[in-house]
Amino acid sequence: MKPASHLQVVLKQRTWDKEMLLWIGSEKELLQALGPSKYVVLDLLDLFDVQNLPLDDEETREQVHERLRSYLREIPRGPDARTILIIKSIGLLARYNVGLKDFYDWFIGSFTMVILLLDGMPDRRSGLRTFAAMATDSLATSPNRVW
Repeated sequence: MKPASHLQVVLKQRTWDKEMLLWIGSEKELLQALGPSKYVVLDLLDLFDVQNLPLDDEETREQVHERLRSYLREIPRGPDARTILIIKSIGLLARYNVGLKDFYDWFIGSFTMVILLLDGMPDRRSGLRTFAAMATDSLATSPNRVW
């Protein structure tokens, strides 16, 4: 694991290289580390309509894929709109076998990055094991940096 100062170095780079990061710690600490960088926070739980929840795992997976893709396409990106997307409730990606491919296909690029937030873990090592299991999904690419 790297200190927050390494994240700040990455943020200052002219472009990002398909960056997907895992932040193990609190959201407050992450936001402090981001400083003035432009960011958007998405709690994956917000992708669900509580009045119309899916009936089974397969329907849930399809709904998360569909709504996530739609959400990712709507976020402005480009040289004048460098954006960091912070993802909360990342356990849903593993629970419903969603993986990380949608982030690479629809969002991550030279001027955008994703930070998966693993918050509230009493033992940070157990969180790493959970994430490692998620990253083994055949469609997923594991994050290339961990903070």
